[in-house]
Amino acid sequence: MAQASTPPTPASKESLLSIARSRLATAYKASSARPGLSAVSFQPLLSRPNQDRVATLSWSIGHHRWLFLVVCDGHAGSVTSDYTARRLPARIHSALTIFATSDKAPSLGTASSSEISQLLIREVEAFDRHIGKTLKKLVPDASKLSGDEARALLGDAEKRETLQRANHGTTLAAALVNLDERCVWSIGLGDSTIAITTTRNSPGERPRWKRLNELHRPTNPQEYFRVSMAHPGEDERIVIRNSDRILGALSITRAIGDFSMKLPSSYASNIFAHLPTSAHPDHLANVIEYSHSPPYISSTPHVSFLDLDAEGFWDRDPTVLVFSDGVDAIVEGAFVWRPDAPSDADPVHVLSLLLQDDVASQAEVEGILGHPIQPHWSEGGNSAVELLGHLVGGADVRRVARMVDQTRLAAERHLFKVDDTSMVVCNLAKTAREDGPSVKGKGKPV
Repeated sequence: MAQASTPPTPASKESLLSIARSRLATAYKASSARPGLSAVSFQPLLSRPNQDRVATLSWSIGHHRWLFLVVCDGHAGSVTSDYTARRLPARIHSALTIFATSDKAPSLGTASSSEISQLLIREVEAFDRHIGKTLKKLVPDASKLSGDEARALLGDAEKRETLQRANHGTTLAAALVNLDERCVWSIGLGDSTIAITTTRNSPGERPRWKRLNELHRPTNPQEYFRVSMAHPGEDERIVIRNSDRILGALSITRAIGDFSMKLPSSYASNIFAHLPTSAHPDHLANVIEYSHSPPYISSTPHVSFLDLDAEGFWDRDPTVLVFSDGVDAIVEGAFVWRPDAPSDADPVHVLSLLLQDDVASQAEVEGILGHPIQPHWSEGGNSAVELLGHLVGGADVRRVARMVDQTRLAAERHLFKVDDTSMVVCNLAKTAREDGPSVKGKGKPV
């Protein structure tokens, strides 16, 4: 006689959460270059290429140990963000090495903070200028370019790469850290973020956190004024459409690349219009129609300096955070979990709370995010992955599962949208305890 089959045991919440997190892992790339240093880059819609790029490098310059931590948030495509993450660090390394061996360097810390800040500004501007010069060497005057000539350029892979590098754009968020002098320079273009927080605090002491860079958006009053005043003969309502997009196209006011907004509009109409792009078609059309006195965006970065000893960070285990605005979007929640009641919490504050080990911080951040979190859930110990998991759903099985629901994400008219999201997390004290840099010389992007 056949025995009755035993009904399947319902899966536990823990096993369902483990399954959801396994699916989440298919949507991100993570690295942990050395103890205390980790990175992650995430795009849950698998059919949408991630345009963010991340680089974490260790250098030995002037007998000091350095870190260079980079996040580039690409737009219109990934060619410029990829090029910047791969090539800009070597340029900074070379300039810093020359400075370290010159008579102008009394030290490589606070005493030279202004000189190194100016060096960083010059190198970023020169890097962007080189992209434009390479384009103009290929096409000196786009107004004289015929359709056949444009198509011939596109047919050559190397020339097409040059054109795409100038057409696409990227933010830049980078932290240059001298571990031995205990100081950090932040380099920012666009709306990605460089920040610092303490992770070891006395009982009852609140974590201390600080944003190190300006956000270059039209909604920033200083940036709105700067851009408007640079085009006195034009209607500021056209220059900054709806108060949040330059020429109705770009939501940031400073970037690497984006030469459709830095050169005459003939480059946009006769060259860039023939290139594939992930940007909305209206954006380039608006640039072609309304660009009369370029450049409309700048490549001058905001650079700041922080002495970690003097500012009281070093003795409290400081952690540097570098991240793209995908983090901001998840915290705000307008296109994720809170379309009707977006959060106004500062994403730096949220990440700072998530890095703490005390019950009060956990309760506070759960209230902000609207879901429970599970501290130290990542078996690999990657802090960036752990933070990402906390942000996208924490220990809420339903939220984590929905975050990688391909049907939901691909629905064109659905409000649920997740931007490319990238983070670098570096516990400086833990990294400094290492004997020396894991990569000497120019290093490699990770």
